[in-house]
Amino acid sequence: MRKEEETHQNLARVSPLVQSFLQTEKLFENIVERSRQVDLTVQSTIELAEFTVLSLHSARDTVVEGVISQNNTSHGPASA
Repeated sequence: MRKEEETHQNLARVSPLVQSFLQTEKLFENIVERSRQVDLTVQSTIELAEFTVLSLHSARDTVVEGVISQNNTSHGPASA
């Protein structure tokens, strides 16, 4: 009987510590999950930025080709 009482007393003392560990574990699980969400957001932002850069390059090339074409038309052999 004495051993059983001692076990219950030890559990009562350890229980708050175990609860603290469980709370800490849950907290870190939340941190991991939110970090994954942030990582996905960052990855999406990077992909959007890369797409924007490619679009800007394409637009620049189109404008340059248009200017060159216009210059060739206005300064071509027919107008000389």
